[in-house]
Amino acid sequence: MNKLTFFLLITFAILFEGTITSIPIVLDVLLVFYILKRKSRIFITAFILGIILDVFMVRTLGLTSIFFIAFIFVVFLYERKFETVTYPFVFFASFLGGFFYLWIFKYDHIFVQAVVSSIITVLLFKGLKKL
Repeated sequence: MNKLTFFLLITFAILFEGTITSIPIVLDVLLVFYILKRKSRIFITAFILGIILDVFMVRTLGLTSIFFIAFIFVVFLYERKFETVTYPFVFFASFLGGFFYLWIFKYDHIFVQAVVSSIITVLLFKGLKKL
């Protein structure tokens, strides 16, 4: 897993979430890369991606950034108590993150979108774990 893979996935996620769907794909990609790499640079990336996504979605600048940073920080805190590089953790963390993201930003069909987001995250995690 290299920087080019990360850049391509983030670019796809920003464009896909900003134009086509409301499923939090950027959050999913950030979660998977944090779990696999465990680098603190992901906080800066989360901030920048949140700003870009706010511009695409025409929201108040910084709201998505705050959510992304808070979510990654919670995962950071739980990595000491739980084994985070497992499919169940990725599924439930993605489900809860997606659910609260969709709820805070007032989307419709929150539960269904959170489940789809979790499935996408697990598939992405499975694919990138092998690289």
